[in-house]
Amino acid sequence: MKLDTEPSLRAESQKGLTGNHIRAKRGKSYVVKGVRYTPFASVSEFTEFGEASWYGPGFHGRKTANGERYNQNGLTAAHKELPINSVVRVTHEGTGKSVVVRINDRGPFHGDRVIDMSYAAAKAIGMVQQGKANVKIELLPKGKPTL
Repeated sequence: MKLDTEPSLRAESQKGLTGNHIRAKRGKSYVVKGVRYTPFASVSEFTEFGEASWYGPGFHGRKTANGERYNQNGLTAAHKELPINSVVRVTHEGTGKSVVVRINDRGPFHGDRVIDMSYAAAKAIGMVQQGKANVKIELLPKGKPTL
């Protein structure tokens, strides 16, 4: 992935997928399972397409990356690169249903998945039974209405 040092520059998506759009500045990196990830320190524009999954009862009550307890009934999600507390709209490409979630954790670290959503968020877009779905992720500007 191309790393940008200026917020006004565009970065290529991690996998070079057509349609992904990022305008961001990189932050401090972290390592999981021997792979280094470098989250964005700040993001002004972000759109990503990929596979989503969800996590629920087995993680309920555990600490998330931002230190709060994971609540499977909250509208939250994990992302490898978006800043913690970013707010995004996740749209299920098959059903057209969308949900607004806050990024409070890191992940998913399984396959090529791009976001791991809470049970409640997955239920809202109709992907609980499938376990995963193709989605579009859009960063919502701070201070703007989410609907």
